[in-house]
Amino acid sequence: MNGGAGRRVSLRLCLAIAFAVTLVIAIAVTIIPWSVMTSADAEQSSRTDGAQIETVRQEPPADPPETGFEQRGGHGTTTNTEESEFLRDVARASPRVRSTVLGQSLQGRPLRLLRIGFPRPPADQEIADGPSVLVVGGQHGNEPAGREMSLQLVRDLAFTDDAALLEQLTGTTVLVMPNTNPDGLEANQRGNAARIDTNRDHLNVRTPESRAIARVLREFSPDIGLDAHEAGNPLDRHGQVPRLRIGWQRNLNTDPRIYDLTREMVDDYVFPGVAAAGFPDTGHYGLPDDGQHSPAILSQTFGLRHGVGMLIETFGGTAASRVDLQLQTVHEVLRFQRERGGAVANASATAASRAAALGAARSEPYFLRGADWDTRRPPEEFVLDPPPCGYLLTAAQAERIQRHVELFPLETERIDADRVFVTMGQPLMTLVPELLDPRGRRNEVDARALEDCSKPGSADRL
Repeated sequence: MNGGAGRRVSLRLCLAIAFAVTLVIAIAVTIIPWSVMTSADAEQSSRTDGAQIETVRQEPPADPPETGFEQRGGHGTTTNTEESEFLRDVARASPRVRSTVLGQSLQGRPLRLLRIGFPRPPADQEIADGPSVLVVGGQHGNEPAGREMSLQLVRDLAFTDDAALLEQLTGTTVLVMPNTNPDGLEANQRGNAARIDTNRDHLNVRTPESRAIARVLREFSPDIGLDAHEAGNPLDRHGQVPRLRIGWQRNLNTDPRIYDLTREMVDDYVFPGVAAAGFPDTGHYGLPDDGQHSPAILSQTFGLRHGVGMLIETFGGTAASRVDLQLQTVHEVLRFQRERGGAVANASATAASRAAALGAARSEPYFLRGADWDTRRPPEEFVLDPPPCGYLLTAAQAERIQRHVELFPLETERIDADRVFVTMGQPLMTLVPELLDPRGRRNEVDARALEDCSKPGSADRL
């Protein structure tokens, strides 16, 4: 064989090999469920403080995954390890679910956020710009029903064929934080690893667990929020139907339209809906002076951030029946969002602008005490009437509230090297006096209240 012929044979051989390799790759791409990051996932990885992407796409399973709690027939609690495996399996099997890790608990356990949409969840900016519902479970580690409900909710929405829900998920994203206190779950205790009650930390945001929730509220501004609880370390009461108690937004600084919509959601949707499903014992949670109106509690934070929201508590019955009751409650909330979502979105948008205008005009009092059920006016020393137009902080005080500036967020203005001004003319003026006024119950600093903010830099130095 001469050199030219040999080169032609070699060329034909190379072409044949290349064709065979291309064919094998094409077949593999067709039949193998590859792990990919979509453009939405790539966008997501740069948002929510660099949350880690956990989602991998596969074909849906013949039988949807079950939690450890379900596998044991409603006994025990789904462990942290079982939860990780369960959520991994759901996210792998359903393109409707995207799972990310927002951060870590004090002991290094993951704090997850699940985004659920149809046919898949939108990119984060689209979620922020559109309607969303946030479900939070597991703030108290020894109250398992809310967490179990949240896990089952993720799975059920991932595989539902209910036409109304699928249509809803095309335009509304359901956000779920199923386990916001994994250290407390591990130790079977109410507080986190430092024994801090994270549901008393949503104003001061000193714990990593409450800061993770604050980031979700900042990024997405959910229209509706639900915080799920139950009696701590509950015992099973066989033969007993569990009862539901709801705490709505009772803080007097909540926008009136948000407050009215919250009451409508509870009284006209949740209570009759769960009663029709076989849970007739419903009622309101708390008393006027029990502190449940505090902005440090998540259910109140929902309202002060201009969203409809509530806390749910279940009592009695068995663990499985309490989870069923909580799931039914969430579905009534979703029904409310389907039918009244437009009104909620409008109220939320106008509440933010209204708060900024009221803060600038100083036209309505600000209440540092008082609840909606208490017909008495709070003591005058806790009524700012008119409220300050803003607060002046030292540089050291400004440093102490830096996490609030970033997480809420708050608008600030640096006057000079030593002073920072915080105006009441901003959407989250609903939180400013609680943080900065010396009379605030959980204030971070004793800032100086200003009566004239036309030139805050002209005020005497602190």
